[in-house]
Amino acid sequence: MTGEAPKLEGSEAQLQVFTKAGEREYTPNFTSKISSTPVAGSLVACGAGAVKDVLVVGAGMAGAFAAHSLKLRGFRLSVVDAGAVPASGASALYAALAHPHWEAVDTSGFRLTAAGTMRLAELLEAHPECVHASGLLDLAIDEEEERHFRQAALSVAKVGAKGGHHPYVPEFLEADAASRTAGTRVRFGGWWYAEGRLVNAGALVRTLLKGIASPVLTNMPVRLRREEGVWLAFNRAGVVVAKAQAVVAAAGLASGALFGDEADDYGISPLYGRISILRSCDCRTLAAPVTGRGYAARTADGYVGVGATYERACEPVLSVQEAHAHNLAILPRLFEGADACVPCGFYEGVRAVAADRMPIAGPMVDMPALRALDANRTEAAQVPLLPQAWGLFALGSRGLSWGLMLAEVLAARMAGEPAPIVHSLEESLSPARHALRRRRAKTR
Repeated sequence: MTGEAPKLEGSEAQLQVFTKAGEREYTPNFTSKISSTPVAGSLVACGAGAVKDVLVVGAGMAGAFAAHSLKLRGFRLSVVDAGAVPASGASALYAALAHPHWEAVDTSGFRLTAAGTMRLAELLEAHPECVHASGLLDLAIDEEEERHFRQAALSVAKVGAKGGHHPYVPEFLEADAASRTAGTRVRFGGWWYAEGRLVNAGALVRTLLKGIASPVLTNMPVRLRREEGVWLAFNRAGVVVAKAQAVVAAAGLASGALFGDEADDYGISPLYGRISILRSCDCRTLAAPVTGRGYAARTADGYVGVGATYERACEPVLSVQEAHAHNLAILPRLFEGADACVPCGFYEGVRAVAADRMPIAGPMVDMPALRALDANRTEAAQVPLLPQAWGLFALGSRGLSWGLMLAEVLAARMAGEPAPIVHSLEESLSPARHALRRRRAKTR
C-alpha cells in the first residue's frame, strides 16, 4: 500500500516521508538519534513487542487509526465500541479539515500535525472515496495577521535560499490569488496547504475498520480487567465479550474509565462543538475549504458547513440561536457575500482535550500504584505502567491532522520498534505526563 512505513532499525531511526514512488525523503528537523527506551516508565514493563493479539477499545478515529497501523505490523485485532456504529461520536463528521497548522516557530504541535498531515495524504491516495477536496486555504483575519503571514513566508524563503531547512512550508497567497483559489472574494491572503484535505471522517473510519478484517463489536460499553496475563473486556452484565494479551484505550473521554481511572487523572476534559449546516444554495461559489479562526467548507453534493463552537462541557452551553450566531459570524471574517446564508441544522460532538492541548499516546499508567508512591519524589521514568496497556486519545480538534502519525508511534512501540518521531516529541505525548503532575498537585 502506498505510504506504508517499513520497520525502522537501530538507533538512527528517523521520521521518513514516503513519496508516491516509494522514495524516502528525510526531514532533518524531525530526526534524532533515539533509543528504544521510552521517556516515561519502561517498555519492558508494559510488554512492548511481546504479543500479537490486541483489543482496541474505541471505534472512532483514534481506534481506526490504531487498528490500521497495528494491522500493517501483523497484529491480530478485535475492536469494541460503546456506540451503535463505528464513528458514532465526534468522528462522524461528514466534512472535516486536515492540515499542518503551520507555524514559523517549530513547536511540538506543528511538527506532529505536519508529519501527520503528510502521512494522512498518502493514506488517502488509496481511499479517494473518503476525500471531498484536496488542498485548503488558511486565511488571515485582519491586515496585521496578513502582514505576519507575509513576513513569515519571506523569512522562510530567505532561510531556504541560504541552504537552510524548514520541515514544511505552505505557499502564501495574496488576497487576489487566494480569491481565485477559493472561488469567492476573500478579505485577506493566507496559506495554501496542498497537502490539506477535506475528508469524510466517518467514511474513513468505517473504511479503515473494514480493512482490518477483524471483528468490530458495537453498542458495547465495557470495563477492563487483567487476569492471568490477559486483558478481559466485561460488559455491563459482567460478561466477558472480548479478550486479548494487549489493549489499546481509544475511547476519548472514557479511556481512563476503562481501567477505573478518572478523566482528570490524565488531564483531559470535554469540549462540546457544533458546526452549522447551511442550505445547499449558500456559498455556491466556494471552490476550496477555507479556515481562519473558524472554517467554511462546501462539498460537491451540496453540504455546507461552517463553525465551530467551543463549549467547555459534555452538553451544549450556548443556545441554538447563540451557536448559529457564533458560527455565522465566522463567514464575513473569511470572505465577502455571505450575509444571506441561513443555517438549517447542526453537526455536533464532544472532543476530548488535554490540558496542554497535546494528544495522548503511549503506555497507560498504573494509577493505584502511582497513588502509593510519593509523587514529589517520583521521576517521569519511574511512573508505574499497566502491563500491555496503551492509550491513544485526547485528539482534540486535530484528530485527522495528527491521528495517523500518533497511531504509527503507538504501533511501532507496541511492536518493539523505535518510534518514528524524535524522543522529545514522544515525551510530550506520554499518558504519564499529566498523571504525575496531577498527583503532585493533589499532595500539596
